[in-house]
Amino acid sequence: MKNFKRIMALLLAVVLVFGLAACGSGNNTTPANNTTPANNTTPDDGKFHPTGEKFDLVYATNATGTGNYTVAAAQGSVVTSKTGTVNVTVMATSGPEGIVAAMKAGSAQIGIQSSGGMRDVWGAGCDESLRAMFCGGATMFGFVTKDDSGIKTIADMKGKRVTYVSKSATFVYAATAILKGNGIDPEKDVTPLQMTDSASALQDLVDGKTDVVISAISGAKMEELASKITPYVIPVDNVEKCAEASGNFFTAIEVAKEFPGVKLGQPILATVSQVSILKEASTEAVYLFVKTCMENYDELAAVGSDLKDWTPANAVKKAAGYPYHEGAVIYFKEAGMWSDEMEQWQKDNLKRLGAEK
Repeated sequence: MKNFKRIMALLLAVVLVFGLAACGSGNNTTPANNTTPANNTTPDDGKFHPTGEKFDLVYATNATGTGNYTVAAAQGSVVTSKTGTVNVTVMATSGPEGIVAAMKAGSAQIGIQSSGGMRDVWGAGCDESLRAMFCGGATMFGFVTKDDSGIKTIADMKGKRVTYVSKSATFVYAATAILKGNGIDPEKDVTPLQMTDSASALQDLVDGKTDVVISAISGAKMEELASKITPYVIPVDNVEKCAEASGNFFTAIEVAKEFPGVKLGQPILATVSQVSILKEASTEAVYLFVKTCMENYDELAAVGSDLKDWTPANAVKKAAGYPYHEGAVIYFKEAGMWSDEMEQWQKDNLKRLGAEK
C-alpha cells in the first residue's frame, strides 16, 4: 500500500510539471522576430513602413504669383493627394522674413529658400533648428563684362567701374564675396556704381556706362544679352574662399550647362533652392513628403517651368548647408540616392552641431 501511494504521488508530480510547461507555452507572447521596431522598419527588408498616422504640415513660402509659391503649392497638393495621410497647407508670406517668422513661431514647419537665405534671416541657431528635405535648382551669380573688354579674370577688375551697389542684398553679397575672396577691396580697388535693377545694369554695360556688372546668370538672360553684345562671365577664382567670404550665403559650384558667355565647368557662386523643415518634425511625415515629391517628379514638372529644376538628381547636395532630416535620409538610402560621401558629410555636420540627427 505504501508503494502504491509513492507511485501515485510520483505520477501526480509529473503531471503537474508538464501542466505548468504547457501553460507557459501558451502565454500569447509575440515572438521577437515579429515585432516592429520603433523606427518603423522591419528586420526582414530594412525599409520604412508608414503607420498610417495623420499629419498636418504648414508650408511657408513667398507671396502668390512668385516661383516659390508655385513650387510649394504644387508639392503640397501632390503630397496631400498621393499620401492620404500628410495634409499640407501652403502659407503665403511677405518673403524670406515672413517664412522665417512663421517657422520660428511654429505656425509653419516647412519653408522654401536657399540655406544661405535662411541663415541670413534666421540668425543664430538656424543650423540647430532646421534640417534639409531636398534641394532644387541653383541660381548662379557672377560678374558680366563684354568679351572684348580685356577683363578676363577677377584680378583684371582692379581700377574698373563695377556696378554692384543695389537695394537687393543678394547682389551686394555676391559682388563683395567674389572680390574679397580674391583679395580685392570692393570700395577702394574698384569704382562702385549703383544699379536700379539687374536689367538696367546690364543695359548700362551695353551702353558703355560701366565695365562690369554683377548679375544672376541664366541661359535666358545671357541669350538676351548676346543679342546686343558678346557677353563674358568672369570665372570666379578662389571660389571656395569666396563662398566662405559670403558667410556661406552662397555655395561654390561648376556651370553645368554651356550658354553665351559661360563655359561648361567654370567655377561660379550660386544659391541653391531647397525645402527645409523644423528639426523636430515627424520622421514619417518627412519620409512621405520627400518620397512623394521624388517619385512624382514628372507630374510636378508638368505644372510649369518653376518645377523643372526640382529633379531627383538635384535633391541631394552638400549645398543644403545644414544636415538632412532623418526622414529624408531614410528615403534617399532606400532609393539609392545617398552616397558614402553624403553619409560622411551628414555625420560631420551633425557632429559640428553636437546633434545625433
